[in-house]
Amino acid sequence: MTRDGTGGFLTLHFGWIEARAPSRRAGRAQAEEIIEDARAREREIRLGAEDYADDILNTLEINLQKFTAAVQRGRDRLQGRGEAEVA
Repeated sequence: MTRDGTGGFLTLHFGWIEARAPSRRAGRAQAEEIIEDARAREREIRLGAEDYADDILNTLEINLQKFTAAVQRGRDRLQGRGEAEVA
């Protein structure tokens, strides 16, 4: 038996843990890099979606303004105000 009374098991066990520590650090670093990349991709997708939504809303706003103007012209014609403009 060794001094620790375990037959060297603890020494062997802790040696194995110490040997695994660099791969743990590498794994942790790789995990952090993956998370960082995912966050960057999420931000890119979110900003792209916001730009797309803004473009859609802008187009809708323009079309609503045109529609409102067309409705007003129709009302004007029904009330006879449009006849002078047409003639």
